Amino acid sequence: MTVRTSFHTGSPVWIDLDTSDPERARAFYAALFGWEFEEGGPEDGGYAQITKDGHQIGGIMPHQGDGPADMWSVYLAVTDANAAAARVATAGGQVIVEPMEIPGMGRFAFFLDPSGGGIGAWQAAGLKGFDLEGVHGAPAWC
Repeated sequence: MTVRTSFHTGSPVWIDLDTSDPERARAFYAALFGWEFEEGGPEDGGYAQITKDGHQIGGIMPHQGDGPADMWSVYLAVTDANAAAARVATAGGQVIVEPMEIPGMGRFAFFLDPSGGGIGAWQAAGLKGFDLEGVHGAPAWC
């Protein structure tokens, strides 16, 4: 098992699943990858942390609101989520979720590129990102 200790700007650092059926998705990924899930409180809107062998992998959340459900999102490391969001329009994209704070963990935002492809940005504070590599159930290709 490899534990990643550095997180470079632009590297994948987090994944999460927006799903219409969280319980079914959890059962599937637990059986497939041995993932476990740590439930957040009511203030987290049903968001649960995905873990593998005690290491954080990503998150899973029940679908809320408009937009597509049942899709994975990838978040790339940024040093400043506000600056990244400011560059999106200049580069021809669209900010879908303005930079927002997750207390004690970091800041995230979500963008669409000019072709409509989605990508997240993660400015780490307490949560650097997924750190497990090279084992069954760890993110390997984003």
